Amino acid sequence: MLSIDDLPSTAGCAPLGAGKYRPSSARPRRRYTVTNGLGFLPYGNGVHYDSEARRRPLVHQLVADGTLPTTHCTDDGVGLVYRGTELVEAVSEQDGKGAFIVSREGDRAVEERIEPRRLRTP
Repeated sequence: MLSIDDLPSTAGCAPLGAGKYRPSSARPRRRYTVTNGLGFLPYGNGVHYDSEARRRPLVHQLVADGTLPTTHCTDDGVGLVYRGTELVEAVSEQDGKGAFIVSREGDRAVEERIEPRRLRTP
């Protein structure tokens, strides 16, 4: 069983997804999987995908077991662009970053990489 009790806080970064944790380090940390976010998009949201080692396996576990719907994930520094509820593209000012769609196939999670469009820097 995957335990994520020591993941750092991502307060407010994941309105629907595997990323809302008790922010105080003075209290024991517990996992909170938010499944009733604002609902603007019908997807889960996984942020800090490249910088928190336990994030990817947790997202995969939660999508595979049906706790989360199809989930859009981003490495640090990557943004997602939507038109309505349709994902149009991923963008980043940094090379080597990625975005991912994690969906459920049977009883497992499948990850698809989306290559971000590189934004110009001034």
